[in-house]
Amino acid sequence: MNSIILLLLTFVVLGCQKNSHSVEPIVQNSPKPSLSQITILPLGDVGSQTITDISTGIRSFYGIKPTIEKPTQLTKDLLAKSQTRYDALKILRKFGSERNLLIITEVDIAIKNVKRKSDEWGIFGMGILPGHTCVVSTFRLKKRADSKLFRERLQKVCIHEIGHNLGLKHCIQDPKCLMNDANGTISQVDREEMYFCEGCLRVLLEKTPIDSIKQVVRDYKDVKNVEPTLLVSGVEGYNGGICFFFPIGLSNKLYHKRPVFIPDNFLCVPAAYTDLNNFIDGIFIEDGKVISSTMNEKLTGACIISNDSIQIIEKSMINEDLINQVKRSGKSFFQQTLLVKNSKIVSCDLFRKKGNMRRSLIQLEGSYCVGESSKPVTIKEFQELLLSIGTINAINLDMGSWSEGWYKNNESKRIQIGDNMANTNRQTNWLVFTRNSDN
Repeated sequence: MNSIILLLLTFVVLGCQKNSHSVEPIVQNSPKPSLSQITILPLGDVGSQTITDISTGIRSFYGIKPTIEKPTQLTKDLLAKSQTRYDALKILRKFGSERNLLIITEVDIAIKNVKRKSDEWGIFGMGILPGHTCVVSTFRLKKRADSKLFRERLQKVCIHEIGHNLGLKHCIQDPKCLMNDANGTISQVDREEMYFCEGCLRVLLEKTPIDSIKQVVRDYKDVKNVEPTLLVSGVEGYNGGICFFFPIGLSNKLYHKRPVFIPDNFLCVPAAYTDLNNFIDGIFIEDGKVISSTMNEKLTGACIISNDSIQIIEKSMINEDLINQVKRSGKSFFQQTLLVKNSKIVSCDLFRKKGNMRRSLIQLEGSYCVGESSKPVTIKEFQELLLSIGTINAINLDMGSWSEGWYKNNESKRIQIGDNMANTNRQTNWLVFTRNSDN
C-alpha cells in the first residue's frame, strides 16, 4: 500500500488548430528524482482555483503537499515558430531544475513532431523521463468540459507528467491506469481512473528514494483532520521497495468473519495465521470477545488494537492480567511473529531463506500503517527494509497462498494487493481500516 506511489499526454485538438497526438516523453540519463517535495510554478496568468485543484490532486495521490511559487511571466523567447503558441521544450529548458518542478500555464503549448511532420504539434503536457521538470497546459483540457471534468482532467495530466519525471513510461498493462498513452484522443484521459496499476506501482516503488518516507509521515500528521481516507505511498529502501497504507481518520478493526467491500472499508488484509485445520492460530480477541483462547508459544509477538491506535508487544508481556484488560476495554488482540522491536531486528526463522512477498503492521514515529514489499524478499531482507525506513516496531501479517488483500482507491474501486491467492477461502481473520468504528 497509500506510494504511496509518479510522460506526455497529447490529444486531438477540439478547436480549429492542428491535431495533437501522443508522442514520447523526453528521455534523458538523469539521476532518479525524489518526491519528498514538489513545487508548482504558474507561468503567466493562472487562476487560483486551478492551482488549488492541482495541489489537491497531488496531495491526495502522492501524499505530498506542494509548494506554490509566485507566478513568472511568459516571455517572447518561449514562443513557438508561429508566434501564436509556446514551445514546451523551450519552457522545460529555461526552467529546468534539480528540484521537482511542475510548471502550469493556461496558454497553448506545442512541440515539433517529426513523425507527424509538424513543426508545432499541440499538446497537453510534457515531462522529462526521468527528471525533475514537467509542464502542463490547461488550454486544451477546458474544451467541452464543465468545471468538474476540467478538474479531473487537470489532476490526471499533472499526476501523469510527474509519473514520467519519476521514471514511469507509458503503461501497456491496464487501460485505466493513469500512465496510459493518450493515443491521440482526450477520451482516453476521461476513461482513465485515478490510480497506477500494480505494474506501474512496483516500478515506482523501485525508483522512489528512502528519504521520501519522512515526508509521507509529515504529511500524514498534517492531514489527520481531513475527511477519512487511506494514504497510499511507496518508498525504496535496502533490498527493494515497500508500499505503505496509512489510515487517515479511520478506525482499526479486527474481524473473524470475512469483511465485505463497502464504501466504509478502505483496507482489508489478513492478520493472524490460519492453521491447517482452518482455525485462527494463537489468541484472538475481537472487540473484547475471545474468539480463540489457545496460546501459541512459538509466536514471538502480539498486537493490541483499539479504534485509533495499535500496540505491538513481545510474547513475554502476554499474561492473564493483560488478556483480561483487553477484554474489559473492548479492544482487539492477535498473536503473530514479531519482526522489529525498539528499532532492532527480532530473530525469526519465517520461511527460512525463501523469497516471498511480505506484509506487516508497522509503527513509525508518530504514526502507524500496513506495509507490503514490492517484490519477493527473504524475511531478513524484509526486516532490513523495515529498519531502513525508520520502523520502531513491526509485526508480521499473514501472507501466502491463503492471503487476500485489497484497498479502496480514490475512485472507490477495489484494488487487489498481495501475491499468490490460490486459497483465500481458507483465511479466517482480517485487519480492516474502516470509516465506521461500529460496523
